[in-house]
Amino acid sequence: MTCSAFVVLSLLTIQRNSIWRDNKTLWEVTSRQSPNVARVWYNLGVLAQEEYDQEKAKEYYKKALSINPNYVEARSNLATLWNEDSQRGKAKAGYESLLAAAPKTYVPYMNYGRLLMGERRWEEAASVFKDIQKKFPYEKHPTDEVNILLAKCYAYSGQDALSDKTFERVNYFCPDKAKARFDLGDAFETAGDLKKAEYQYRKALTDRPNWAEAEMNLGVVLHHEGRLREAEKTIKAGLSHKPQRAAAITTWASSTATWGNWTWRKSP
Repeated sequence: MTCSAFVVLSLLTIQRNSIWRDNKTLWEVTSRQSPNVARVWYNLGVLAQEEYDQEKAKEYYKKALSINPNYVEARSNLATLWNEDSQRGKAKAGYESLLAAAPKTYVPYMNYGRLLMGERRWEEAASVFKDIQKKFPYEKHPTDEVNILLAKCYAYSGQDALSDKTFERVNYFCPDKAKARFDLGDAFETAGDLKKAEYQYRKALTDRPNWAEAEMNLGVVLHHEGRLREAEKTIKAGLSHKPQRAAAITTWASSTATWGNWTWRKSP
């Protein structure tokens, strides 16, 4: 090989490496070379979605589906984008059409279940999550996440015993377990159901002891229930674990007539 030929080949290699170093550029180049390959457009859609360019992502997913209408992942991601854009009707139709085709992955079921939860259709969502457990018993899927979502559905629909039983199936070391309980407590507190809020915050603290945020929220709930001594003790415990929250709690307490100008201090 002559010296000039070697230089040309080296330059071509450098140019190709600079293109392939950037995934987006790689798939854009590939789309011009292989415009009839659905996977190419799907990958561009995923990259656009990761860059929060939702409209471009939709365009790419639709292109992938025009080539392969049975592309499960593209249909699922497109329905998810519609849901995020509050186009619930389109999203629901997209998921239901997809599930009717019996996809061999649990992902569309998870997304559809989340959509139903967003519409507060707890029993229907629970049915979808149970379908995941029945239809994919041997496929690897986030078992803890499925159980947490299922437990939330039961809690929101008033099936407390079933919710607790489902939470027990979640791995004790799963970091999302206590967070799920905390979220339930927050939702019940917002809805004015103080007893259920208290119950969930206490469960969160069982799974994650000394969690300052849960202790403080529990203290606020106890205060609203008129249990002022318990509230004071609980919030002081929270401050002992996170003293930097003292200023915010003092401001809140000072604006509360029943507590007057009581100053929160870190417990000794």
